[in-house]
Formats: sequence, structure tokens, C-alpha cells
Amino acid sequence: GCLTSMDLTFNEDVQRGTGNISLTCRTNLLSCTDVVVPMEAPVFSGGSTLFENRVLHVTFSSPLVDASHFQVSVSRGAVQDLHGNPFELDEDCEPWFNEEWGASPKPCLPAYMVITPS
Repeated sequence: GCLTSMDLTFNEDVQRGTGNISLTCRTNLLSCTDVVVPMEAPVFSGGSTLFENRVLHVTFSSPLVDASHFQVSVSRGAVQDLHGNPFELDEDCEPWFNEEWGASPKPCLPAYMVITPS
């Protein structure tokens, strides 16, 4: 694995809230492991987070699995603007959609994806 960090850039300054950022495997399901990043503290069991104005930096203590697509979800309130307004990013698939078909991003668009190099 070689992807050890991820930056999320927002359109305004943001701060730590309460909740999680989740990276859910959508491909390479036999090797890939979902990652949960709790936002309550700067350090978590899988790495650390740092807020720098409009950017949230996430550093992983172990690289993410190569050749994998991760769907990024932010639970409501995990990230907030400086006035305490919550941010949320989550896109649920249609009930008939089988997640094992994850190589195709549809019908779960719009979704934010992180793709690790092969």
C-alpha cells in the first residue's frame, strides 16, 4: 500500500465536530478493509486528523489497500463550519443495489470516492 494520507477541502473554514468519516470499500472486497475515522479527537487508532482552515488532513498509520475504491461518507456534524453548522456527505445506494457490484459507481452517484493506486 502507498496511500497514507487524504485531504478533504471545503469551501469555507471548518473545525472538528462529533461523528465519523467513513471510507467504505467499493472494489477489491476480498482485500480491502473499511476505515472509520472518529472526529472527536485528533488521534485515532488508525492515524490522525488535522484541521487547517478549509482543509481536513487525514493521515493513516498504515497505508490503505492498493487498487481499491473507497466511498467517503461524513456523518452529520463530524465536520462543522466555524459557526457550528454541521456538514454531511452521504449517499445511500438504492435498496435493490448489491454492494458487491461495487466496481460500478452507479446508481450511487453522486458519491465522493478515493481511489488507491495499483
